[in-house]
Amino acid sequence: MNDRSDTRQRLVELRHQLVADLGCQVDGGTLALLGNVQGALVAIDALPGSDEVAPADRVVIADDGERITLTLYREAEAVAVVLDPARAIRLAGELTAAVARRLGSFGSAPAPDRHEPSERRDGRAE
Repeated sequence: MNDRSDTRQRLVELRHQLVADLGCQVDGGTLALLGNVQGALVAIDALPGSDEVAPADRVVIADDGERITLTLYREAEAVAVVLDPARAIRLAGELTAAVARRLGSFGSAPAPDRHEPSERRDGRAE
């Protein structure tokens, strides 16, 4: 781990502790420190060379009938987002296109801009 990633990790741990402390008592000092820690994380992530993103170890999609939640897990951290149905459909399309481009570069699948008609259930081409 380099100095930047070590500092970032310590800030993430501090952020987790501050958020946990908010469950016990909310005070201005804790909120201000939490904001400063978050600002420092944003600044570190904006530095040149910080665009390397570590892949998630696991991704879970949950649909409880009311909302769709996408949760990414990496080591001891997790990030969750709630998607509205329209955004979930767009994201699915973007993911499919990205995979198709990757597979297409290896010759395993056609590029996404080459649309070949598929057959419908009744056997006719679309």
